[in-house]
Amino acid sequence: MASTATAAQREQMWRSLRDGHGSDADLKSALLQSLPGHAGYDPARARRRLLGIARRGDGDDSALARLRIAELNSANECRASVQDLQQRLDKIVDIERSLDGNGHATASHPAR
Repeated sequence: MASTATAAQREQMWRSLRDGHGSDADLKSALLQSLPGHAGYDPARARRRLLGIARRGDGDDSALARLRIAELNSANECRASVQDLQQRLDKIVDIERSLDGNGHATASHPAR
């Protein structure tokens, strides 16, 4: 439910879970903490909490925690790939800007 909720709904969920106790509340709040759009968003802390839950190995909670950790890892890898591709594109644009209309290198601009 939290993954499709609005920011206001996530904030309300966070407030209601924040004071909860027990393994179910721990899992729910760790999962919610890994999603943006509310005051409790803290992906680093959420990852640590999810790792602790995953290590417990207590069935469904552990499996769900491992699944969310895998999603977070995938998202991080995607962001790293996008950043790498952006840097490569920036280099290509710089090269193209240094060429004239015929594909020849132009004289360096004095301000460079």
